[in-house]
Amino acid sequence: MEPKPERLFDYREFPVLYVDDERENLRIFELAYRREFSILTAQSGEEGLEILNSQPVAVVLSDHRMPGMSGVEFLSRVRELDGRTIRILVTAYGDAATLGHAINDGSIYRYVPKPWDPAELRTCLLRAIEVFALDRERDALVRELGTVNRIAQTINQELALDR
Repeated sequence: MEPKPERLFDYREFPVLYVDDERENLRIFELAYRREFSILTAQSGEEGLEILNSQPVAVVLSDHRMPGMSGVEFLSRVRELDGRTIRILVTAYGDAATLGHAINDGSIYRYVPKPWDPAELRTCLLRAIEVFALDRERDALVRELGTVNRIAQTINQELALDR
């Protein structure tokens, strides 16, 4: 999932996964954003991990209170799979201890309270994808710079030998 410079912010090229045990929340999310983003949904942390193991995802949103695996636990597992995936916690129960744990262990990029405002969440998704895409672009530029540096070193060594 490498961004193409001419299409860097074609947001549909960067899949968004929303995990929530309530089917209605998944459907509302999908209806609200499917025209602008490539949306994937899962009803549990386990199902979300299966999706993540089968395809790359740029942004993962997760409800906190779910049976089996909490949102914070799920997002921590997402971080272990790919630390560059942008992780967002969505919950109506944002107690300080839960949020502090999620933020301090680095498992979330942002917290979104439920019920979410569609315009605010859209902006959050746009920024998250931009962070993801720019991070990937930076990595590509660093790799290119490394290649250029190796070539320059080789040329300098050859010039030194010619002398």
